Amino acid sequence: MLFSHTSTIAVILLTLACRPAHAVQCPQGYYNPPGEGSQCVACAPGTYNDQVGHTSCQTASAGWYAQGSGATSQQECGPGTFSLAGASSCTNCPVGTYQSQSGSSQCTAVQPGYSSNGPGATSQTQCGQGYYSPGGAAGCTICPPGSYCNSNTNPAPTLCEPGRFAPNPGATQSCTLCPTGSFTDFYGATACCSCCSGWYNDNTGQTHCFNCPTGGWSPAGATDKSQCTTLSGALSSCASTNNQCPNPGGSVPSGGVQKRRLPHRHMCPHGHKNCPVYGLHGNAGYIKAYECVDIENDLETCGGCVANDSPFGYRNADGGRDCSTIPNVDAVRCLGGECLIMKCSSGFMLSNNGEACEPLWIEQGSWLAS
Repeated sequence: MLFSHTSTIAVILLTLACRPAHAVQCPQGYYNPPGEGSQCVACAPGTYNDQVGHTSCQTASAGWYAQGSGATSQQECGPGTFSLAGASSCTNCPVGTYQSQSGSSQCTAVQPGYSSNGPGATSQTQCGQGYYSPGGAAGCTICPPGSYCNSNTNPAPTLCEPGRFAPNPGATQSCTLCPTGSFTDFYGATACCSCCSGWYNDNTGQTHCFNCPTGGWSPAGATDKSQCTTLSGALSSCASTNNQCPNPGGSVPSGGVQKRRLPHRHMCPHGHKNCPVYGLHGNAGYIKAYECVDIENDLETCGGCVANDSPFGYRNADGGRDCSTIPNVDAVRCLGGECLIMKCSSGFMLSNNGEACEPLWIEQGSWLAS
């Protein structure tokens, strides 16, 4: 059956009316919200759109970010930073944390014995000997007196054991042994306790002192039982209380007279020597102390101890010389325990043995012009 012209036009109009409207092709970084007609809206910070014709934007992934409005892509966070999903920027790792990788959603806490360098750290660093950190630290702490830190990654200081002490901060190895005449019986000592009257200690690194076999008095800090007497005045005990050293007692026995104390000699390093320091009492001289002298390099105590017994730079019985008193010398130094004359005064020359400056003579016995 043939359609009429009017019927044909009606079918065409109905077909056009039922055809869907053409969708808006919004560019990258924008989207067309449903029900907004032909309007294109910029993607909000933290979202992006990398294609055209979308009705929504994508959320930036964790470890990535989309900066500003209308972003067309997401960017990866670098080392030392992190981000959560939907971030418009990366955040620096806080103090005490670090991140060595890109695209991270969190930072890693610094391990004990390590530190990180401020916000945005990309790595952790070992504290090193003499320092420690408990973990999550921005910096390392020096080991306090009474302790030591002998590892490169100390989580905490180690207290000195009884019989040892550390007077200064930053000890890197085990604490120092208490010297003879002293002790410690507790952990974390910064100094050693002196042995009390009636007690002695002839060994180093001790946790207690020993009773005098005589049962009598001895001077505080006695280093040998030969210092013990039968005099009264000895203390009945010699132990710490609450990590505090005991009172060592009197230096004079009860009813006794104080014994003359000899000057203390030091333990000198290599190349040094214990030399006496003299004093004057009335018209009499006496040794009032000892000091460690560098006899290898000291100009006035070269090669051995020198008091006033090296006139004109002569070598004394101890082998020492005062190089500065050698006559007719313009330049001299002490090297390896020997006076090294580098220049004689005008009209003088170095002797054959190199220890003095002798006059220059010509055969007739007159001075040789310089």
